[in-house]
Amino acid sequence: MHPTPLLLLVALVIGSSASPAEEADDLLAKAEAAGAAGRYGKADSLYRKIVEEAPGTEAARIAEERLAPNAWLRTVDLEINGDSDNRIDIFVLGDGYTREPKFQKLFDQGARETLKYFEQAPVFRRYRKFMNFHAMNIASHEDGVDARGKDHDTALGAYESGASQGQVAVRHQDVARWLRLDPRAEGYAICLVRLGTLGTGGGGIAVIGGVPSNTVIHEWGHAFANLLDEYTSDVGYTGPAPRGINVSNTDDPELAPWKHWLDARQKGVGMFPGAAGRSKGAWRATATGCAMNRGPSYCLVCREAVTASIWEQVNPIDEATPHEDPLFVEPDEELVIELRPMEVVGSPSLKVGVTIEEIQGSFEAAGAVDDALGSFLDGGTGADAWDAFGGGDTGADAWAGGGLDGGEWVSWSRPSRAGKKADPPLEGRTVRFEKRRDDERRTVYRVKLRARELDPGNHLLHARVVDPTDWVLKPEWKALLSERRTWKIVVK
Repeated sequence: MHPTPLLLLVALVIGSSASPAEEADDLLAKAEAAGAAGRYGKADSLYRKIVEEAPGTEAARIAEERLAPNAWLRTVDLEINGDSDNRIDIFVLGDGYTREPKFQKLFDQGARETLKYFEQAPVFRRYRKFMNFHAMNIASHEDGVDARGKDHDTALGAYESGASQGQVAVRHQDVARWLRLDPRAEGYAICLVRLGTLGTGGGGIAVIGGVPSNTVIHEWGHAFANLLDEYTSDVGYTGPAPRGINVSNTDDPELAPWKHWLDARQKGVGMFPGAAGRSKGAWRATATGCAMNRGPSYCLVCREAVTASIWEQVNPIDEATPHEDPLFVEPDEELVIELRPMEVVGSPSLKVGVTIEEIQGSFEAAGAVDDALGSFLDGGTGADAWDAFGGGDTGADAWAGGGLDGGEWVSWSRPSRAGKKADPPLEGRTVRFEKRRDDERRTVYRVKLRARELDPGNHLLHARVVDPTDWVLKPEWKALLSERRTWKIVVK
């Protein structure tokens, strides 16, 4: 007896029906897509449906998180300049922006405007391609700032720092909670507090009260490069003057943190009284114009620190192929080596040099060792643990050891080249290379080696990329401006 068409249809429907968990996953995917498109109302209705119809599922757990009073809505890439493994990923977050569409649109506008202020500072214009920017929409339950005994339920826990001008701060452990949702995050955030005033910075987090302004560059100097305030008037700091990269607590030039600039007799750099919110007892390097005071950009000393902070985390060699080590080449083969350096905006551009030398005997006997850069290029991070303050801070005072309100310490793993030694000169004879643009309009340096032009045996091919900028003078920081890659080549 053969089944009837009706029985076949019933069997097909039953056999292909999805389980409640699978249906919930499908709804979740649709809800996440709606949220990513900024249709938060549609997303919320789907989340509620998941919670009602599929309780106990993983999709329901995620949906409940999305419907919480303070909740993640979406993450938008504002500007992507390369792989996160060799970029500094900066997230813009908002506090006090409720679920209402008009407030989320207001945050979107502020996030985009934040990037414009990075264009003001020449150092960020030059190294713009070293950074990726993302905006994370977070719904706050309420839209206030904790102050004078009144608390508000917000996503980042914004509060008045207690300084004399009521500068707004956020709780770093709350920022970390949201950043942990994105694997690209390294602890760097710019937080826009809708109803806050002025700002604070430290531990990788800059806080901006209200809409973005030049305060972004000032607070980012605190957060990213450990720079101190250079205000000469009282802003509420107490106790002895701190000492830092751009502030001295003595007028002795020999003890100035910027002594190397003084030794170079750099015009405009000296010992100027007033800094760190004090008219006396503290000194700064330049008279006027620095963003750590009230200027539009950084002075020479602060710019150097920012440049070094960038190069501590970004390798001049963005990609190098092939990855095999050593490389074995037949007599009739041609070996192609490609190098993609990081790219700066404007001039001078990064400089590239390539040499080759013949090794007598084994690589080990000749002292040729694996290049430390290899692990970086092959997917390793070379990461060190960097600590971010768990409580809110009051700007530069937090770096001087005060101003923290407790809270958790948050540890982030960031690529670090700190402590790198200066590269030795390139050995051997110079090798010619061709320079071209790839499909992504990135500069590629290509070396073509014909084995028949080399003697049989062992060879070392060295490539070096260096930033020739004169913005960095300190020797230990200047070492960060270059990187070298060596390939072991065996010609049969």
